Amino acid sequence: PTLPQARQSVQSQLVPDEELLEFLFPTRPVKLYHPASAARLFLFARFGPLEDGHITAGRASMRHVLTKSELDLLIEQIEREDLMA
Repeated sequence: PTLPQARQSVQSQLVPDEELLEFLFPTRPVKLYHPASAARLFLFARFGPLEDGHITAGRASMRHVLTKSELDLLIEQIEREDLMA
């Protein structure tokens, strides 16, 4: 795409600050004391942008919202990889 088209595409994918902060430091349903914010930020960078405050995964045509257990497993994997690095 041309530069104006690319810029417009990026603009349409901007995530509101509040939505990103809520994903990194969840307050719903209960506030987490150790939300694994760094791992959540890596997930956002890898799978973002957020859709209604949730990370989605899968192919472009078959994306789904990650369940809490899927998200917890990915966070655990990222933290394990960080420890070994």
